[in-house]
Amino acid sequence: MEFKVTTSLNFRSMPKVDPANRIATLPQRHLVSKLQEASEDPSWWRVRADVDGHAVEGYVKASFLAPVASAPVALLVNKLDAVHHRVKKPETITRMSATGRVSPLGEPGQPVRTGQQPAQKVNELGAIIQWLRVDQSARYLPEPDVTYCNIYAYDYCYLAGVYIPRVWWNTTAIKDLLDGKPVTPAYLKTYQELNANALFLWFREFGPTFGWRRVMSLDALQDLANQGSVCIISAIARNKERSGHISPVAAEVPGQSALRKDGHVVQPLQSQAGRTNFMHGTYKAPWWSADNMEDFGFFAHD
Repeated sequence: MEFKVTTSLNFRSMPKVDPANRIATLPQRHLVSKLQEASEDPSWWRVRADVDGHAVEGYVKASFLAPVASAPVALLVNKLDAVHHRVKKPETITRMSATGRVSPLGEPGQPVRTGQQPAQKVNELGAIIQWLRVDQSARYLPEPDVTYCNIYAYDYCYLAGVYIPRVWWNTTAIKDLLDGKPVTPAYLKTYQELNANALFLWFREFGPTFGWRRVMSLDALQDLANQGSVCIISAIARNKERSGHISPVAAEVPGQSALRKDGHVVQPLQSQAGRTNFMHGTYKAPWWSADNMEDFGFFAHD
């Protein structure tokens, strides 16, 4: 049976208080599994707990535990798979909330892309952009020193049914997964949040595993977006203490077009969160190849 810790609690190797037997400190609301009562003193329980991504057995005082009727189950994974940060009440993660940005949206009735034909996919992606309302939703509005391009791109792809990470496995977890070892998804233990810089590196290293392919021209990128593919421009900043940028490319429709010169796309039609948020627009110059960007790529997913 699962129990939660009611206050910060010492986790010990033996069922007694001794400075030498403390394994770790379990924070409030940490989950443990009861194994048995200690034969020496039933007020101590032998439990299993996750400690920095490892399943560890030890002892705690039962009086500091409370039963959890429906504790969330952390499913073990044993391959390099998509990972999302889940919460008990996903419906609380909304466009209009400035909290919970690490988790996927959970609002009832949110639009998705399920179509098979290009026209249907274009319409569904357009509906996602309209619904997200990046120019008005609190989830994406810029703050004085923070912007949320990665959050918006993640939400757009999530609703479109393709994967880019908001959180991703850490180095140790990746090694274990590639070795076929089981890993328990755990925030800041086996996975962590990614910013725009890290997303570019993820596209380059892991994108093909999840169906992304590199596109080598803006003409091809815009054409794929016009056919209902999910298309992304991603760039990494030269100064790693500054954020890069990531922007979805939208399909052209009447009244909303890419910028062309001599018949070639020089600015795809984009939808972005950043210092300025807009559902559809173009820039005067290619932001991805500006002096402050070290590298960039165009990526598409059918």
